[in-house]
Amino acid sequence: MKKISIAIMLFLVMILAGCGSSGSPERLWNRYVAAMNAHDLEKVAAVYYAADSLEYNQFLETNPAEVYFADFDSIKTRSFEAVIVNKNYYAANIVIGLTLGSETTRKEFVVYYYKDTNYGWKFTGEINATAYDMALLGNQPDANFYANVVKTADGFDYKYIYGGLTGEVSDQDYVKIVAPISNSANVVIPESIEGVPVKVIGDFAFFDYFRLLSITLPTSKLETIEFPNTLTTIEQYAFYQAKNLKSLTFPESLKEVGKYAFASCTNMETLTINVDESAMYAPENLLYLNSRDSMFLNANRRVYMEDTIFMSASGASVDWSTDDPAVATIESNGKLTLVAPGTVTVRATNKDDVTLYSEADITILPKADKTITSTTTVEIYRYTIKRDWYIGDTQTLNVTSENVAWSTSDPNIATIDANGKVTAVGTGTVTITADSTTSEVTSTATVTVLPAADRNVITTYSYTPIEFTGARKMYVADLIELTTTGFDLGEILWTSSNSAVATVSMYEGVVQALAKGNAIITATSTENPNIFSTVNINVAEVTAAITFAENSLDRLNSLKELYVNAINPYSVAWKGTLHLPDTCKIYVPAQNYETYLIIWSDFADLDMIYVIPE
Repeated sequence: MKKISIAIMLFLVMILAGCGSSGSPERLWNRYVAAMNAHDLEKVAAVYYAADSLEYNQFLETNPAEVYFADFDSIKTRSFEAVIVNKNYYAANIVIGLTLGSETTRKEFVVYYYKDTNYGWKFTGEINATAYDMALLGNQPDANFYANVVKTADGFDYKYIYGGLTGEVSDQDYVKIVAPISNSANVVIPESIEGVPVKVIGDFAFFDYFRLLSITLPTSKLETIEFPNTLTTIEQYAFYQAKNLKSLTFPESLKEVGKYAFASCTNMETLTINVDESAMYAPENLLYLNSRDSMFLNANRRVYMEDTIFMSASGASVDWSTDDPAVATIESNGKLTLVAPGTVTVRATNKDDVTLYSEADITILPKADKTITSTTTVEIYRYTIKRDWYIGDTQTLNVTSENVAWSTSDPNIATIDANGKVTAVGTGTVTITADSTTSEVTSTATVTVLPAADRNVITTYSYTPIEFTGARKMYVADLIELTTTGFDLGEILWTSSNSAVATVSMYEGVVQALAKGNAIITATSTENPNIFSTVNINVAEVTAAITFAENSLDRLNSLKELYVNAINPYSVAWKGTLHLPDTCKIYVPAQNYETYLIIWSDFADLDMIYVIPE
């Protein structure tokens, strides 16, 4: 009896081994690869079907080995990544190296599985790993898979993609449109499905066609489509050969457009590309810079006895002096020696022209006034805090007791963390409090926060200094115009310290950013070269807001107008070459129009670039 039971068990194992089952989807895939690399047609058939079944025999009869294995020598799995996982259905994105002779080709596709109640994991259909047509690679989900994993709502088949752990809802989840339910002329993609944003339109989603033998005939009826401002990705071939599509607008949210996504939309006439450049050009993110005259003086307006003070001018070589040696003296290197509390005027005289000088008043206070001691009746909660505060300043306060809780009377003026670190964030008067966590003891001190600009001395000049506006942090390809006050064209000569990073026009003050780095822009008086003002401009690289893959906009033969709503030309990245009809007009923002003419010179040479009409 025992021998019979063992025999039955072995028989069942043999059946299971021959019916395409596996302990995991990846193991089943590995069985398929091994069978293919062995060029053993029977083993390949056994991956799909039970040995000697009708389907198994039909597979062997309809697939002669010399034909089936003709297009490759071997397959090597480069990556196997699960994209859909549940107890009954599974899909993996697989990348292989397909070798034929001495040439190895990278291929990427999705393989679908389902779980048979008797035999475990099986492929939903036979796999094609050698096809040249990307749409034919991998296998296809069967009806059950499609019904259970690809869902339907709002007129679309879609996939719910988990951004975190599969099956666990998070704010990173999103929806991928697989295909429209019907071949419609007018389509609106919803912002959300199942309460999560629609972010992706999948490959071949709207590629509607009829195949006649080896010929593919486009049948898309699509004329208009509206994208939501949640969309980030349009995958390859998504709208391939949508020949009735005449106008298209990309939302600012869109980041990637795949290969051939809109290729052969041969009747498209107008295309608008909107990009999100707020991180660079939104008013709150523009970092404007102040010019500094060469004799602008650098030093704190208020200082305290025993402080070490060094003064400096902003570029000019100067001789130093003070008006009251009884209060302070100054050495040739700008070191200020504090003699007594009071106010002293410091003068810097230009060594190259003694008629040019600048002055500043400095208030000197007793050392004891430099800090404030908190008010409390218990010594272990007493702390000291500096008297002078400016926006951006920090200080960590300390008390002897460990049982303390810190607070601020106005977090819009100063914040304080659990460790006693104070940060000045706004102007005004604020009280910092240390409370005992074990008793009713309180320790407080009140300070006033001033604007950061009030820290430095106020500089006055014996001449009219050069002041200019318009300087800011720049990005490669930016253009800005610097403007002086009180000077006419020709009275100022502009130069750049690093023309590889940024150039400036000699008389107009137009700065063009060329490369990442820093450049000092100088405005010099043509009447007196000893009068000049500078600003240090930082140029940053541009991170593209949207990237178009190779041939994503290929063969738009009827395109008449391309609107590029991007201030910076590099905010739109093209992999490969953008081909447009010679009759197409490209409209760009006025702000960097001149840069577009340089960077898109091939189109500029054909007189194709214009400023977007207001």
